[in-house]
Amino acid sequence: MNTLFTDPPDQIVLSPSSLQRSQIQEFPDLYEAPYQNGRSKTGPRYSMWMSSFLEVPTGVKNLAALIAHNKENADLELIPPYYTLQSYISEAKEVNASYFEVLAADEDLGCTRGIDGALHKFNLDALLLPTDGITSTPAAIAGYPVVTVPLGFQPYTVVPTPANPIIDNAPGIPFGISFMGTAFSEFKLISYVFACEQQTNNWLKRVAFPAAIPKPQLKDVIGSCEN
Repeated sequence: MNTLFTDPPDQIVLSPSSLQRSQIQEFPDLYEAPYQNGRSKTGPRYSMWMSSFLEVPTGVKNLAALIAHNKENADLELIPPYYTLQSYISEAKEVNASYFEVLAADEDLGCTRGIDGALHKFNLDALLLPTDGITSTPAAIAGYPVVTVPLGFQPYTVVPTPANPIIDNAPGIPFGISFMGTAFSEFKLISYVFACEQQTNNWLKRVAFPAAIPKPQLKDVIGSCEN
């Protein structure tokens, strides 16, 4: 079972550190669904989305064309050691019965027994959870909004993890806290995260290294595009 911690919304907004681990909502395992990592669902959706393009310079308007394009431009699109296989795309090219089964499973797992179930059970306006790389998964399955704001930074004593293909953890790396809600709750979520940021000022607690601060300004980019 997966767990998401909950707390009354006023405490969540005003004091994120007050999160009580005594209140835990159990969620159905996200891998109960009859699909592997969402392949049956995302592939057909990408195909339908791509086919709606009016003009595509590369001519790529479906997943089959995308596979062919990647093979023809392997030096740019299939860069080793991480992106040499296209099995994910190949296994999810068509809309079939499993596609609609997955949609129904998503509604049950992500909405009925997931986010909406937790909100209704505890009479909440939003769910609060730390960001750990998969925080957005429940919201993505349900198609619901989730907003993340800064919470803190890893200590400088942390040993960096290997790149796979990115480094997940390293000294001083920032991490956040996410606010997740039901459908069309964006206005509420943004108001909550705004109040949280005003109360904590977490984004000001560590200044970026000078070399990491971009020098170009928006006016410079717009000016070059106009010319």
